[in-house]
Amino acid sequence: MSTNNKLSEIFDYYKKSKAAKKVRQDRLRKRFYAFILDIYLVVFANKALTFIWLSFVNNFISNISTSPKVSSMAFQSQTTQLSLAIMFFSYFFFSYYLGNGQTLGKAFFKLKVVKSNDVTEPLSALDCFGRSIGYVFANLLFFLPLVINFLRHDQKGVQDFISQTHVISTEEFAYALAEIQAEAKPLDEIEQISLFG
Repeated sequence: MSTNNKLSEIFDYYKKSKAAKKVRQDRLRKRFYAFILDIYLVVFANKALTFIWLSFVNNFISNISTSPKVSSMAFQSQTTQLSLAIMFFSYFFFSYYLGNGQTLGKAFFKLKVVKSNDVTEPLSALDCFGRSIGYVFANLLFFLPLVINFLRHDQKGVQDFISQTHVISTEEFAYALAEIQAEAKPLDEIEQISLFG
């Protein structure tokens, strides 16, 4: 059985079971909390970076201006918005790419981002890029596109559709891997027997 079929079987099981609604709500709640934690980390890092940058600007560059407070405030608002978008994209891109499909928030709440077509295959840079662009897009629209996650039965959002990924719990991931390895093991044993037989 292919990985995609195994994942479909897992989701079908959750859809048909009595506890399906509770499992989906629990996963969605964890996704929400993980995203809030990630946003706090991004905003905190952005504030620290902005503070360092504005200290540099106020000490070395604003002395040239005739009205440093006005130029500093205008510069601060533009810098903060630009750096927030860059920080937002960078955090999610590098977290997913280097963290094997997990940000700090997702790791804390035991969630993982996987490819929709193959759970075992690691996320590519293009997948991480698409997912990060989806988050930046949602950020620019005050996170309103993320409401789609709450409205859809499969809990997929804009970032999931752009990157062709979805979020599962680490328990679901471990179950899918164990089932795939269990099915692959007899084939390996048959190949070994045929080599020596």
